Amino acid sequence: MIPGHFRARLGVNGGNQRFDTVLMGRATYDVGRKAGLTSPYPHLRQIAVSNSITGPPDPAVEVFGREVISEVRALKAGSGKDLWLAGGGRLAALLADEIDELILKVNPVVLGAGTPLFGAIIGPRPVTLIGHKVYSNGFALMRYRWSP
Repeated sequence: MIPGHFRARLGVNGGNQRFDTVLMGRATYDVGRKAGLTSPYPHLRQIAVSNSITGPPDPAVEVFGREVISEVRALKAGSGKDLWLAGGGRLAALLADEIDELILKVNPVVLGAGTPLFGAIIGPRPVTLIGHKVYSNGFALMRYRWSP
């Protein structure tokens, strides 16, 4: 879950163990694209979800448009590894029924504003904590599943 341009600097050299595909909402993808990073996760299959991007901005990036839910269902039915939804509160709300696990990262820095986890009301959904790790620098990673 580390962008390609940071992997070597952080000593991450191997392939991904869990994910082989990343889904990025347009606004999330545009952050890197505006900085010249048109292929932010070259070690993964990269999919930008947008109705406004016309044509792939990079040969390594696919673009899904209006049929994103059926496309995601087809990806999930495939034989690959898991899909990772990188950012995109509106996209997360659209795909809420397709999300199997929430992985929340908490950094020990308060910024005061940010992108909502879900960019639309999805209704109350109880979750169950299935794992967590707190690192010595205060960074925390929590894993949840939707509760029955």
